[in-house]
Amino acid sequence: MRSDKAMAPLGGQPLIAHVLSRLRPQVDFVVINANGDAVRFAGMDARVVADAEPACFGGPLAGVSAAMALARVHGAAAIATAPCDAPFLPHDLVARLRRAQAKEGAPAAVAQYAGELEPMFALWGVPMQAAIDAALAQGEASPRRLLARCRAAVVAFDSDDGNPFENINDAAALAAAALRLARQR
Repeated sequence: MRSDKAMAPLGGQPLIAHVLSRLRPQVDFVVINANGDAVRFAGMDARVVADAEPACFGGPLAGVSAAMALARVHGAAAIATAPCDAPFLPHDLVARLRRAQAKEGAPAAVAQYAGELEPMFALWGVPMQAAIDAALAQGEASPRRLLARCRAAVVAFDSDDGNPFENINDAAALAAAALRLARQR
């Protein structure tokens, strides 16, 4: 697989284009968190924001922090996150996470599939910025423990067509995703 997973071709489009097409109708605006040359995302109709301090932080939680900082500027109440390599995310992901977060009064909500948390498929209330930055300052890069500590609402998803949260991490997974995409069309 190419070193830039976001741009790996799937069904004639970059992998990230599939994620954006599923996520965009669910949110008010889309932000891509990426370090390096943002030009590669030209034409994606999304603002690109880098990690605040990539030399110190890094990892998925740093991306959540960067998106959260931008959300604050725009007056957003929450951000939804999804990785660039998960082209089958549910069309109702954000709505279901939002309902669970509100129902439980939780600061965040996270998806679950087959009994496993999917920590990058989450809805984060903007007030979590301080907890996110504190976790980063302690060297925590993964959101899993932070979501558990804050008692995030958990939303179980199921699917008749495979894992909707599957990450495409290698050539074999990309080939399987191409077949799955063809079946869905």
